[in-house]
Amino acid sequence: MNHHRGWPLIVAILTLAACNPAPPEPEVTFDCETFDAAAQIEGIRPWPEDRPGPEDLADSRVALDDWLTPEQRQHFRCSDRDVLLANIHFGLAWWLRDNWRFDPETPLGRNMKALGLRHPDDISNLIATHYVYASRGEAFEVDAEVQRYVDYWNGGE
Repeated sequence: MNHHRGWPLIVAILTLAACNPAPPEPEVTFDCETFDAAAQIEGIRPWPEDRPGPEDLADSRVALDDWLTPEQRQHFRCSDRDVLLANIHFGLAWWLRDNWRFDPETPLGRNMKALGLRHPDDISNLIATHYVYASRGEAFEVDAEVQRYVDYWNGGE
């Protein structure tokens, strides 16, 4: 009985699989010209309790891109930025406060504290605002935004 007879076939299959990875997911493109900004987007589904949250600001953007539907991503990319930002505290930032943990025991909480943020409203607004800018490919001054919150809590605003 030859137990090693199937090994060449297994090695060949594994080699082919390693050399031919699955094709990437098709990229979703957004057409802001035909986007109906007045249309109401559906609510963001809850974050599963057993799924770890992101660890930092950059990871938060990736997590939101993975979690939001294409229509929701289009909403944040194509809607009027000033209107979005004026309403972000009771929109995406509210969802973040309800679904992600910002306490110091979490990596995200520790990273936000290291930036100088402690209040959940400040953390969620920073993440949401950063997401809006990043999803549009626009520059966002994280340090200046954090300083605004720090100044506020220090009686500067």
